[in-house]
Amino acid sequence: MSFKLKTSRVIGIIAVLVLLSFVLSVAILPGKMSKKTEIDWVDIAELSVEPEVPEIIEEEEEESESYKSETVILTRSSNIKNEPVEIEITAPEIPEGMIAITIDGQEIYVSADELYSSEEDVLTTTADDLVKWAFRAYYESWEYVYGGCEEGHVDCSGLIKSKVEVCARGTEELLAESPLSGPIETIPDIPGLGVYTYGHVGIYVGDGMVIDARTEASGVGYDSVEYETWTNWFEIKGVDYSRYVNSGSE
Repeated sequence: MSFKLKTSRVIGIIAVLVLLSFVLSVAILPGKMSKKTEIDWVDIAELSVEPEVPEIIEEEEEESESYKSETVILTRSSNIKNEPVEIEITAPEIPEGMIAITIDGQEIYVSADELYSSEEDVLTTTADDLVKWAFRAYYESWEYVYGGCEEGHVDCSGLIKSKVEVCARGTEELLAESPLSGPIETIPDIPGLGVYTYGHVGIYVGDGMVIDARTEASGVGYDSVEYETWTNWFEIKGVDYSRYVNSGSE
């Protein structure tokens, strides 16, 4: 057998195999495609499908011993309505047997004297006699006694009151009841005027000098008006200054 004959046979066999495979594919493929396109219709009403609900697992919250939650309510202060509080304002009580007077804007409590009033005032001495009384206390070295209001035993106001006969009046009252007074810088040279600093009084005796009962150790002293920090001068109620110019006494 020649080479060409063998070759033609092989080609023929291959052709037959190819043709056979094509025929088989055409016969089988429509069946497979028809199966793929077929749809089975099902009535949904006939289906009994119950939805699956996931089970809820409750977890217990464990509260830590070191931490406990607390509810905090925040509010605005403007939203908080408080009931109005009534504040009762009362005047300060005045101690029994005292009266309140005002000196230089400051309220001071002094002893009250029911037996002595401004309506009963009379002039009991002259300015000159009061000055002589002050010099007598100084030269005789009268004893300083707190609250003293008699000859030989006086305190600062007692030196005045023992002569003017108004022992019930206190130091501040002597200034408050004065018919005429002023700052110490304006003191006129009138012997017998009173001089005042808080809690203390003296007698101006002229020529820039003052006599005053000071302390138990010092007794009655005699010094210039600059010696003590006097703040005011005043006419003493019950003393006659009528012979002096610009006097406030009648």
